[in-house]
Amino acid sequence: MKKIIFCTDSLIMGGQEKISIDYLKLLSEINEFEIFLLLNEDNGADNYFIKDIPKGIKYEFVIDKNIIEKINLYRKLKSKNIIYKLFYNYYLKRRRFNYRKNIKKILENQKYDYILDFSSQLPYWVCNEKVYSWSHLSLSKIKMRKLREARKKVNSIGKLVVLTDDMLREAKKIFFKEKQEKFVRIYNFFDIEEIQKLSLDKSQLNNQEKSLIEEDYFFACCRIDKQKDIDTLIESYKILKEKYKIKEKLYIAGIGDQKERLENLLKNYNLEKDIIFLGIQKNPYVWMKNSKFFIHSSHYEGFGLVLVEALISNGLVVASDCPTGPREILENGKSGILFPVGDKEKIVEIVLKVLENKELVESYKKEAKRRIEDFSKDKIKKEIKKLLK
Repeated sequence: MKKIIFCTDSLIMGGQEKISIDYLKLLSEINEFEIFLLLNEDNGADNYFIKDIPKGIKYEFVIDKNIIEKINLYRKLKSKNIIYKLFYNYYLKRRRFNYRKNIKKILENQKYDYILDFSSQLPYWVCNEKVYSWSHLSLSKIKMRKLREARKKVNSIGKLVVLTDDMLREAKKIFFKEKQEKFVRIYNFFDIEEIQKLSLDKSQLNNQEKSLIEEDYFFACCRIDKQKDIDTLIESYKILKEKYKIKEKLYIAGIGDQKERLENLLKNYNLEKDIIFLGIQKNPYVWMKNSKFFIHSSHYEGFGLVLVEALISNGLVVASDCPTGPREILENGKSGILFPVGDKEKIVEIVLKVLENKELVESYKKEAKRRIEDFSKDKIKKEIKKLLK
């Protein structure tokens, strides 16, 4: 039986954290591996997915819990005065020092056949050919200083796994001096039947949510941060409401550091009753299923997990044509609708067309049903077994 160390950053609520758990479950199902989970951060009560770690998998945290608690505390306070900001920067440095000190010691005390560097955060100086790293974001975003370190790491590791064909082309172009056979494309996978089952389950909704879900709405689900460009969605909706008098609401599930600012923006626009932040939804699929369509407005993505989840749950996805996932997932617009990043006028045009044209909606849903099979769990499981043979 092969020993695998699975490294990831944390188990807070998030797309990458969710797929980390899904991968752990897949690996444990193969019955050929002994798995040890190595987590960078212990976020205490915010370790949302820790309860979902498969039975029998032991785990350890790299960074001391009290350091993470201090970082999380001062992250919230740093904008209030310079003292809090200094404390925040101090604990960030403590985090880096603590990580460097602990990671080498932990790995030296472990025997393994492979390290799956799923969050791609292992430093190059602990890497070797047994390390297979995952890259979740567009490689074009790597800054020059980081690129030098990335080249050292790519030279050290056995494989670099990317999530899309676009990312594969990027990797081969950026790391053109390295061995091209190191680069592998493996899609993120999805339990299609389970997602479809959950999309019909309203049991976890409270009374207010049960009322909201009966309304006509379109739906977004993401971290509420600058990367996801919620501003463009709000500005688009403002035009749709004021100029075209649409009745549909916009629901947004998720949390993030931009939520308070955006809620104030909604108050200024008098849209608090039309655009509603739902917070964390353990089962976002039921919201997807009951929406008119799913909309996503990121500046950039790595893969875009939520787009495939929406294809499975609803069938109609409208997404920004950002690097690198949406165009590939939606097959250049064949199985979903793309708009230029930040183009609120185009969003308005698309939304009006979708709301008025039932035949168009059904044609996209038919394509979505075909497309989702490319992300099935069984298909990706075969690729993982081949990778770790």
